[in-house]
Amino acid sequence: MYSACLYCQSHLGRNELLPRFPVGKRLAFDSTKGRLWVICGSCARWNLSPLEERLESIDDCERHFRRTHIRISTPNIGLVEHPEGVSLIRIGKPLFPEFAAWRYGRRFTRRRVKTGLAAGTIVGGALGVTLGAVAAGFGGLAFIASYATALWIVDEGPKRRPVTTIRLDGRLLHLKQDDAEATRVFDDGKGGHGVALHHTKGVELLRGANVKRVLGRVIPTLSPFGGASDEITTAIQLVDHAGSADECVAQTMLRARGSGGFFAQLPVYSRLALEMSLQEESERKAMEGELAGLERAWREAEQIAAIADSLLIPGEVLERIAGLRKGIRSPGFAFN
Repeated sequence: MYSACLYCQSHLGRNELLPRFPVGKRLAFDSTKGRLWVICGSCARWNLSPLEERLESIDDCERHFRRTHIRISTPNIGLVEHPEGVSLIRIGKPLFPEFAAWRYGRRFTRRRVKTGLAAGTIVGGALGVTLGAVAAGFGGLAFIASYATALWIVDEGPKRRPVTTIRLDGRLLHLKQDDAEATRVFDDGKGGHGVALHHTKGVELLRGANVKRVLGRVIPTLSPFGGASDEITTAIQLVDHAGSADECVAQTMLRARGSGGFFAQLPVYSRLALEMSLQEESERKAMEGELAGLERAWREAEQIAAIADSLLIPGEVLERIAGLRKGIRSPGFAFN
């Protein structure tokens, strides 16, 4: 097992994530073809690992990749940053539904718990004050206080609470809950969609690039409790069936227009799907340059790897290995 780059001789570093292959902090793997590379941190060249050290390590990479937040993917490459400080680059078709379920399921669950705890604190405090007033002999006052508190909890309080702040053209726009719920989509007259954004000082009519950027801040406030497991699953299916984040955003915009234009009128799963798509698109734009470079490097490295492997093993053996791996990767196989 080598520890230095085959091209520039720089040290490749070590990782504690893969006991069978502790070399490198940036690893690329192709489960279908049985390739494993270490990417040099100095020259960015892809170092093909020895054949005898690959198979089990590739399986380890696949398992860790499936269990880690997905950051971005193209039709050929997926990239994740593991908490251990190791970057894993997966060659092959992305697995969006599995990753999205892990990533967004946990996020929406945390949101539900956080919002529930906040609401519970308010209700518990109000109940304590009411019981205290009753114990002190102020029954009438306790009734008035409890009635007013109930009205606030059900209507006034949530509607008036600040939910987000958006910077637009150098101005800070503050939104309350009822402002967010009044946000609606309209036809911009050019085959696209505009958004009417309500805030504490008025209304802004947004078009173009500002639409998705602003919606990325507003849409999460419309689902403060996240979603139940079946709603999250349906949202993930909507994004997956749409084929891309962009297409899911476009479809959800049309559904919102069919519901009077108000995003708040959409089912919870539609709002969650829109939130997921807006975030995926934002991350894709932030990292698309890096992935484009990775894909170019992969194509070059794959050509070299194919030649190197063919020199070491007879063709009939390679065909036999490919057949075995195809059987292992069949739909009935699942990583634990």
